[in-house]
Amino acid sequence: MLAAASSVALAGGNSAAEPSETAPTIAAQLAAPVPAQQLLPVGTPVRLMVLREITSRNAHPGDRFELRVDEPIFINGQVAVPVGTRAWGEVISVKANGAVGNAGRLAARPMYLDLPQGRVALRGSLSEHGQGYGPGVAMAVVGFGIFGLLTAGDSARLKGGQSFTAYVDAAPGT
Repeated sequence: MLAAASSVALAGGNSAAEPSETAPTIAAQLAAPVPAQQLLPVGTPVRLMVLREITSRNAHPGDRFELRVDEPIFINGQVAVPVGTRAWGEVISVKANGAVGNAGRLAARPMYLDLPQGRVALRGSLSEHGQGYGPGVAMAVVGFGIFGLLTAGDSARLKGGQSFTAYVDAAPGT
C-alpha cells in the first residue's frame, strides 16, 4: 500500500514539476552569449602591444602578427576584455631600406580581438620608418668614392613591447 502511494506521489510530482513551454525558451535566451561584436561599443579604445619585432627587412604585405591587450577594458564596471587577450594585426605595406641612405618604411593595422564569443573587428594604423642617412651618404662618398652611395638607411621596426591604441570597429557588412 505504501509502495502504491509513493508511486502515485511520484507520478503526481513529475507532472507538477514539468516546466511550461515558454520557460526553456526564456532560459535559453538569457543564457545565450552576447555576440562578440555587440560586447564592446563601436569606438571603444583598445590598448594593444606588439609581441614580436617586425621589420621592413623581412616583413611582407599581408603578413599577420600577434598582438595582446595591454590594458583591461571595463564595461559597466566589469572586466569585459582582460589583459593578455589575443589580437591580430596585418602588415599593409613595406618599403625596404636601400642605398643612398634611404630608410625603410613599414605600415600595419590591427585586425581583430579574439574573444571567447568570437572576433571583434578593430580599426587603426601603425607605421614606422627607419632613420635615413642622406648627409651621411655625402660624407661616405667623400671618404669612399662612389661606393659611399651603397650606404643604406635603417630598416623600419615595430618593436616587441611597443604599445598603441586601436578602436572597436563596426562588424564587416554593417
